[in-house]
Amino acid sequence: MNTLSTTRGWSWTPDKSLWFRQILQKIKAWESDPFLELDDTPLRATLEQAAENHDGWLAHPCASVLTSSKDAKTSVRDLQLAVWTAANTSRSLGKFVLLEPAWVWTPGGGIEVAPGCHDLEEVAQRVTSSDWPASIALDAWCHSIGFALDASWAEAGFNSAEEEAGFQRNVVDFLHAMNWADSTLPVMGAWLTSVTKVAIPLRWDGKPGLMFRSGSMADIPGMVALDLFGGEVQILEALVHESAHRHLYVAETDAPLIAAGCEQRFHSPLRPEPRPLRGIMLAYHALAYICLFYEEATKSGLATPKGALSQLQSQLEDAESTLLANRHFLTPAGTEFLERTLEVANHVGP
Repeated sequence: MNTLSTTRGWSWTPDKSLWFRQILQKIKAWESDPFLELDDTPLRATLEQAAENHDGWLAHPCASVLTSSKDAKTSVRDLQLAVWTAANTSRSLGKFVLLEPAWVWTPGGGIEVAPGCHDLEEVAQRVTSSDWPASIALDAWCHSIGFALDASWAEAGFNSAEEEAGFQRNVVDFLHAMNWADSTLPVMGAWLTSVTKVAIPLRWDGKPGLMFRSGSMADIPGMVALDLFGGEVQILEALVHESAHRHLYVAETDAPLIAAGCEQRFHSPLRPEPRPLRGIMLAYHALAYICLFYEEATKSGLATPKGALSQLQSQLEDAESTLLANRHFLTPAGTEFLERTLEVANHVGP
């Protein structure tokens, strides 16, 4: 499989400095669950240095206890942050205590840590030594975020051997998809992994008729959720779609893209109901990259659905028209974001 040399629109990503500045303030305010008996001082110092250095490992779902106010068991999420920090530094960060077993995420799958006193560095070594053959990891059991995501396998588990076998086949599809991204269009792969580190598979019972789903949460960095049953192209489209949203979340870290007071609803190219202008911006930005992906996938020889790109381009033009006609509702940050997205959209086509 040949590597495509074009960079086209994949080279632009919003500036992450404001995101790191924001998380630095959250780190300064963070205190771990006292039952873990962690030494917060070196942990906090390491995290602060990572934020100041704009280290990419910090923008990860394992750090979501800093960014998300989700009402979930805090001790597990604090532990995940501590282990993830230890896995990304050479500093000794001390020990922790567990009163009951706890699961810790690794790229190769979860590991159960028994009750007792443990060295953070030793547990972190199990994280760094785990093996996963793709640049985006899967987390079927939601250990990286510390709570069961709605509609995930962690919420209900496998009801039968057939479900588990189907899931395993879908994981192979995911690995094929990521291999294509990393080997055939590495500039797209780098664009994906700059904001998406972990994908949470959504639960599917194998029955026909379910619409393909994907999603992301602005307050959980580095995470997307998606179905895996749609095959290689559908998986890649969903990864591009949700990663585009992750890039937009970064862009609006410090300032909204839409001016205050804009409460109108507009025709959406992706939803049957009218949407706020921010929703149109989300759709337009995602569609620009989805179209770029489909065009370059087709050129590479990857089999794509007939007529898919034409339909997507029509939706892209629809959203673009709405945004251009209502650009007076955009903030300066929103205007700049639209201009950069227009440049990406202009890469699509002859």
